[in-house]
Amino acid sequence: MLIGYLRLVTLFFVIGIFVVGALVLRLFFGDSVRAKRLAALWLHVLCKVALKILGVKVEEVDATGGLRADVAGGEGHLIVANHLSYLDILVVASLRPMLFVTSNEIRDSGFLGYLAKAGGCHFVERRNRNQIEREVAEIASSLSEGLNVVVFPEATSTNGSQVLPFKVALMDAAIVSNRPLLPFCLNYREIAGQPFGITNRDEICWYGHMTFLGHIANVARRGNIRVAVTRLNKVHVTPQSDRKSLASEAYQQIAGHYVQIV
Repeated sequence: MLIGYLRLVTLFFVIGIFVVGALVLRLFFGDSVRAKRLAALWLHVLCKVALKILGVKVEEVDATGGLRADVAGGEGHLIVANHLSYLDILVVASLRPMLFVTSNEIRDSGFLGYLAKAGGCHFVERRNRNQIEREVAEIASSLSEGLNVVVFPEATSTNGSQVLPFKVALMDAAIVSNRPLLPFCLNYREIAGQPFGITNRDEICWYGHMTFLGHIANVARRGNIRVAVTRLNKVHVTPQSDRKSLASEAYQQIAGHYVQIV
């Protein structure tokens, strides 16, 4: 219990440092490309620290199952991944400087929204066709500037029983920028020395009406989490590409490597 409390206090101290640093970057560099790069780098550094505090070990794996030194692989990719928890953001951001795409609901959710803004997230409203065109253009601009941008195309975090069908609208950003998709598959393997499965999935998966503070407090208490991130094959944009085919190819790769919780 004491270790969990210390982890949580230290984590929120680091979050405070992150927010202050992000505000300083915004003050000095505004919304420039350099500001985006520095925001992504700052997020990368602080997420690595946060994972150490929480006791989360990330294993980077290639599509053949072998360990690799750098799963992130290059710049200017639209990275797509399955989504089980807010921990996914820390895990993926720890691999390399990246920007993230999240919903307007998160932006307006108070504490998490404030952190998302500080991290330079792109915010989207998928249900508004006129608005999504502008948002896709903004994401495409970041890709064209050589920034990696992460999207969780299930559009929600899940209980791990399956990879939900992908929403396709944001795949247009890869087409507009002529940048490839890079699928990542996240598989949590262990928590507190126990195999990750149906009996303990709620200690990592964050879904439904779970509260953030209660969940993160339990993660801090338990610790010793192992997660594997598999870098899959790039999905290149061609003159024949459309967003449905790009989403389908990425989905098939991720679903094929995901270990369902049953």
